[in-house]
Amino acid sequence: MDDPTWLDYAGLVFNVLATAAGLFGLFLAIKAYRIGVKAYEVSAESYRVAKDQGRRTLELQILRELLALTLDEEAIDDLLEEPNVAFGRLGVRVQLALLPASELMIWRELSRFAELPRAVEIAPQYAMSLAVIPAHRRREYEKSLIANCLRRDIYDAVRQRVE
Repeated sequence: MDDPTWLDYAGLVFNVLATAAGLFGLFLAIKAYRIGVKAYEVSAESYRVAKDQGRRTLELQILRELLALTLDEEAIDDLLEEPNVAFGRLGVRVQLALLPASELMIWRELSRFAELPRAVEIAPQYAMSLAVIPAHRRREYEKSLIANCLRRDIYDAVRQRVE
């Protein structure tokens, strides 16, 4: 076998440098892949948060509009006199459909009635207080009581989103 020449040593150095550069490139590729995966996870989380925030904003806007209905005397009279007609005309059914089914149960219950129900049917916890109201004022008091129950239902839903 011949003695190695300077060309052999140069070739060996070149091969070692090429291998080192290849390994360094592989290391950079793995690092870049990990950074890419982490960036994807962060962007997916950001998308989820933005989507949830958008949904929460929509729901709060719907609740704000429903609350405005309860504060408008004409609208609340319509809602309470003929609930199922007024719910359709004022778009309340559509708004309720956009909210989770587990919320605004008093609103959902009221939408089933063709005329103003007895307050005891909507809010049985107030049956005792209705018993002490004179008969000629009872219907007016029931309207007020149901309107307050509707407002409280909205406040509970808003509080649930804000907390």
